[in-house]
Amino acid sequence: MRFKFITRQMTPLGMAGFGLGTLYVIYIAYAWVCTREQLKTLTLEVEENDDHQFVDFGETKPDHITFDAAIEQYEADFKEIFKHAPDDKKFLIYDCRYHCGGWGDRIKGMVTAYLLSILSNRTFGIQHSYPCGLSNYLAPNLINWQIEDSRLTSPSVHTIDYMNDHIEIQGRIQHTNFIEYKHDVIYLNVNQDWTDQLKKNRIARNVLSPLQKKTYSDIFRIVYFGLFKYSDVLRNKIKDFVSEYVGYNKLACFHARIDHPGNERYETTDFGSVWSLLRRFNLTKRYKIFVASDNTEIKMIASALFGNNYIARYWNVGHVDEASSCEDLLVTLTEHSILMRCDVLVLTASGFSYQAAHFRQTSRNLFCFFRAHGVYPCKRELIKYLYGWPCGMKDQFCY
Repeated sequence: MRFKFITRQMTPLGMAGFGLGTLYVIYIAYAWVCTREQLKTLTLEVEENDDHQFVDFGETKPDHITFDAAIEQYEADFKEIFKHAPDDKKFLIYDCRYHCGGWGDRIKGMVTAYLLSILSNRTFGIQHSYPCGLSNYLAPNLINWQIEDSRLTSPSVHTIDYMNDHIEIQGRIQHTNFIEYKHDVIYLNVNQDWTDQLKKNRIARNVLSPLQKKTYSDIFRIVYFGLFKYSDVLRNKIKDFVSEYVGYNKLACFHARIDHPGNERYETTDFGSVWSLLRRFNLTKRYKIFVASDNTEIKMIASALFGNNYIARYWNVGHVDEASSCEDLLVTLTEHSILMRCDVLVLTASGFSYQAAHFRQTSRNLFCFFRAHGVYPCKRELIKYLYGWPCGMKDQFCY
């Protein structure tokens, strides 16, 4: 009976506001993976550490420079994490020279690899050439992850692929002394979030101490913006989008990942609750509506519903692991950068959505869509527990 009560109280049109508010949705989505006591503990931890200020778009300049200033201010306290002095003769390289997952998977892989490089006292690098060189659009920020090929020529090279075989290693991470790895150059292909296990490693208590009390969501944001800054090409594309389509308005966004025919995560008719929610923002006339999707029909529905307030960009946001050109990667990074800047963001089950939510730095006006239950307010710090599945050791979630 509790389930039915919550469903009645939490229908989108019945919500009194759009703030962080109630977390009842977690009791629905979490029922099969977590006890009530575990959930209560997690929620309290999030509430205690939720001191970030909301970055309100559209109140200052139309190019949203205020957002980038907020990034710089937020990351300033964590620059020490990027100042460790690793062994310059040993390297750990995030390897994406061929298939390495979608953009959400790649972010998880790069963040995990960077944290491992600190624990193993190795110089960190990124080799990302599929489908295009990442450095065309994202440049090194606080560390130089572009390692010359000549420095990687060693007879002692080892390649590790944890893309599909990661359960066993997750059980050993917190007890492993990564400094003892013998090879000079290690190429690592990984697409999972190991932050919880890495924080428990005994070496991490010293070298990762600034991150020990941070949620995995904050850690992703800190490391990502420590590693990367926008190239002029990507920055100009984002600024042009904002200037042409958003201006001084606010931005309400929806990411709908449908997937391939025969493997659909959702039907295009599933999103009635999302459209009802976005309609409320649309009625204020202060919002523009933006929809990112790999499905053209979803965008056509949005165009019909929201008219001139809908930003009709028909970019084909497919899976970056199936892309074939630099333009495909640029579109992927552009749309992801837009989503992380949205005043309102509605997620579906996709790593692309999850990482955009992590990088927003706030859970205000963040909503999660569940096919069986509709759309509800949610917290970015709990996304992997809402959408993830148990894997590996106790309390470990993959997503």
